[in-house]
Amino acid sequence: MTTHYNKIKDIKSGIYWLKSGWGIFKYNPITWIAILLTIIVTLGLLNNFLIGKFIAMIVAPFLVGGVYLTLDKSNQGNSISYLGLFSALKSNDFKKQLLVLGIIGMGVVALDYIFHHFSLFTHQMRRINKEIHGHPYVTYTLGGVLSRIINTLWGIALSFSIPLVVLRKAKTLTALKISITAFLHNFMPLFVYYIMLIILIFISIIPFGLGLFISLPVIFCSSYFVFTAIFKQCTIQNNSEKILEDYKD
Repeated sequence: MTTHYNKIKDIKSGIYWLKSGWGIFKYNPITWIAILLTIIVTLGLLNNFLIGKFIAMIVAPFLVGGVYLTLDKSNQGNSISYLGLFSALKSNDFKKQLLVLGIIGMGVVALDYIFHHFSLFTHQMRRINKEIHGHPYVTYTLGGVLSRIINTLWGIALSFSIPLVVLRKAKTLTALKISITAFLHNFMPLFVYYIMLIILIFISIIPFGLGLFISLPVIFCSSYFVFTAIFKQCTIQNNSEKILEDYKD
């Protein structure tokens, strides 16, 4: 079987996704807040040192995979618990694929480190005069540019790859390729949705940041509905070229 995914035409779909996210969140707010805090604290601590960044790349797909499995369970009307966060670790169906995804992520971290610390990539590329731009100088490096490019591409590739693996049983490389294609074909509604998220987060910060305890879990929950809006309930055929050819508006 092939996979079909939609090209979202209504750029205001983000409003529905956020409302749906709120619908999931409001029935288990404590659980979702606890799950979110666990992910933020765990990955935040790991990313404070270099080795931890590599470990975080392995850990993150399993935690996020657990979130999507829990969201899918909740959306089907089943009861959920905090331990659902670790549910991706218990399944042999996609454990290997999430591990492969983590290893690729480690490669991205390694490249990012090389770009920022090897002299070949860290030499100055441009200096702009103060007389023209009103400040002493602006510089950027080849490593900085390459780092932005690779991290942007990796972010796009990750947009849907984890739920494709855990909810549609896709192979890792297939999921990454489909994720990029689906993101690009739905760029405008996703762009508007991300603008909504930025505005929501900004508003949440105003009351001493307390609003983030609600807005961030809602955003997490809404990501499930972004995924299900774009991807149909179907089986992924793990042949990336065939899948990309079978794209339908």
